[in-house]
Amino acid sequence: MQAGGVVYAAWSVAAIAMLGLPASWVVPYGLLVLVLLVVGNKVVYPMTAALSEALAPRHARAGYLATYQYSFTLAQTVGPLVVALFAVAAWAPWAVLVGTNLAGISLLGWIGTRLRADVNRAPAEAAAA
Repeated sequence: MQAGGVVYAAWSVAAIAMLGLPASWVVPYGLLVLVLLVVGNKVVYPMTAALSEALAPRHARAGYLATYQYSFTLAQTVGPLVVALFAVAAWAPWAVLVGTNLAGISLLGWIGTRLRADVNRAPAEAAAA
């Protein structure tokens, strides 16, 4: 998941860089930036759902999955505030995203050290166990 966070941070930085491009380069470059976002989604999303289920005690799985789903609601609530930063400067929302991505990468490292051993394994290790 940290690798996905790095991809998201790179996506945000690439979006900031798009602001300085000539108009003829914006669309092709924007498509490449979009590819970074898709790669980040493909890396992160399957793991987050699996992790929220794997961490949950059997009797509380529904609650853990509901909390996972509420995180999307939180993002939808905060999203317009981030978009409103375009009124401040064109780079401001992207800078906020870079900062939150970097904070998330650090937080994931800290959380990873506190997971149960059977949850905090690479897929190959878990399959062998």
